[in-house]
Amino acid sequence: MDCQLPITMIDLAKNAAPDRMTDDQLLMEMAFALGIDAGPCQTLGDLWGMFSATDLQLVLAGFTAADVARVRLLQTVCRRVRVRELVGKPVLSSWQKLLDYVALAYAGQTVESFRVLFLDRKNGLMLDKEVQRGTVDHTPCYPRELARLSLLVECAAVILVHNHPSGAPDPSRADIDMTRSVDAALKALGIVLHDHIIVGAGGAYTSFKSSGLL
Repeated sequence: MDCQLPITMIDLAKNAAPDRMTDDQLLMEMAFALGIDAGPCQTLGDLWGMFSATDLQLVLAGFTAADVARVRLLQTVCRRVRVRELVGKPVLSSWQKLLDYVALAYAGQTVESFRVLFLDRKNGLMLDKEVQRGTVDHTPCYPRELARLSLLVECAAVILVHNHPSGAPDPSRADIDMTRSVDAALKALGIVLHDHIIVGAGGAYTSFKSSGLL
């Protein structure tokens, strides 16, 4: 049975020059090809504007429920492509790619969640796992559970990541105390805590390592 492509996909293939487009231009063309209305897209400004908006903000900007689903589908595809660029490669020397990836992973989220990036002995990414999901302004992290997971994965190092969806990525006193507790628990197992990254609204971030907090 022949597979019929939507006319928008045929037009994209005929009229566009994908090899001369930036990544954002290509992804925006894919959004249009999926049937997402160009009007609301332009209202939000760019691709990052779509991804970083919450579902409610997308609806208020004029997106239909089907369009919101398509935006999240495209965002998931982008995230999976980005993580493939990191797997097995030294993430400490691909820092900007790592930051781009975590910003994309948290774009549009309305609650805090806690992720752990498990690294091998060459600091290559082994696994990215969301370990906790909380509320709009809090998510718990348990050092003992994180240590247990690190032993199960058999990693050599970790990077902690969580988000502040409602504002700035400034660490709270609780964030600092928790990070130090995790660092102590992992050190006892011979596992290195390279950093703790907090992602704020709009993709802004704070690195504990760069800030002298770790």
